Amino acid sequence: MLRIHFTSQDLLRVRLASGPDPLWEAVLSAHQAHQPGGPPVFREWRSRVVPALTSEARAYLRITRPRDGLRPPTGTPTSTSTGTSTSTSTRLGAAAQAYHDQALAPFWPAIRCAVEADVAAHARTLTSGGTAALLSGLHRSVVWRDPVLSVATAADGDIYLEGRGLTLQPAFFCGQAPFAPSDPELAPVLVYPVPHRSAWLRQPGAGRHDRALAALLGRTRAAALSALAHGASTSELARHIGVSAPSASEHASVLRDAGLIASRRERNSVWHTLTPLGRAVLDSGGVDQRVPAAVS
Repeated sequence: MLRIHFTSQDLLRVRLASGPDPLWEAVLSAHQAHQPGGPPVFREWRSRVVPALTSEARAYLRITRPRDGLRPPTGTPTSTSTGTSTSTSTRLGAAAQAYHDQALAPFWPAIRCAVEADVAAHARTLTSGGTAALLSGLHRSVVWRDPVLSVATAADGDIYLEGRGLTLQPAFFCGQAPFAPSDPELAPVLVYPVPHRSAWLRQPGAGRHDRALAALLGRTRAAALSALAHGASTSELARHIGVSAPSASEHASVLRDAGLIASRRERNSVWHTLTPLGRAVLDSGGVDQRVPAAVS
C-alpha cells in the first residue's frame, strides 16, 4: 500500500490535468508494448502497431524497457529535434518523435476523447463535492481518509507532499505496475487509468457493426449512443452530434426508454451514461477494461 500524506496546503493545490500528457502516454504505451499478456483492451493496438514500427521508433521501446521505476523521459515526443548532433538527447528526441507519430498520433483522437471525458467527470465531482469527494471517487484502488490517500500497489511506502500539492493525471495507457516518485524535486503526480471502450480502435461508422447499428437506431441516434461512450451532458451530446439541445434531449429519452443509457440530474444539467446493455450494443458485446493506478 502506498500512502500519500496531505497537509491543508496540499489539499488546496490538488489539480486535474486538462487532458492527455504526450510524455506519459508515450512511456506508458511503450510499457504496454513490452507486455504481450497485458490488459486485453490494448492487445489489438499492440498487435497492429508494434510489428509495423520503424527501427527509429523501436529505439524508443528499447529506451523505455520496463525497469525498477517508471517516469516520463526527458524531452517531449511531440517536439522536433534540430541540428545534426548525435548526442543522447537528440537520439532520444528523434526516437520519441518517431514512436509518437507511429504508435500514438493515429489514435490520439480516441485517447484525447477518453481522457477529456474522465477529466470532465471528475471536474464535476470537484465542483459539487470538493477535493475530498474528488479523491474519494478517483479510482477503485484509491481510498481517501483525511489526510492520507492510500493507493493499492505492490510496493509499500509513504509520500509526504509537504505543500507541493498533487496533480491528478488520467492516462489512457496506464499500466499494471504502480510506482512511487524517485525524485523529490519533481512535482508529485498521481497517474491513474481511464475507462475504455473495448472497440476503441474502430473508427465510428467504418465497420459493418456501425452500419447495422445505424440501420437499427437511425444514423443520428446511433451517433448519440457512440457519443455517450464516456458520458456526456445533454448540451455536450448536442455538440457531439450536431443537433439542438431539445433534439439531443429527445434522442437521449428514446435511448433511455430502450434501456441503453441512464440519466441523472447534476445541478442545472443532465448527465447521460451507457448502461451495460447500451455498452454491449455499442461494442458488440465488449466491456470496459480498467487497469490499476500508478503513481509518480
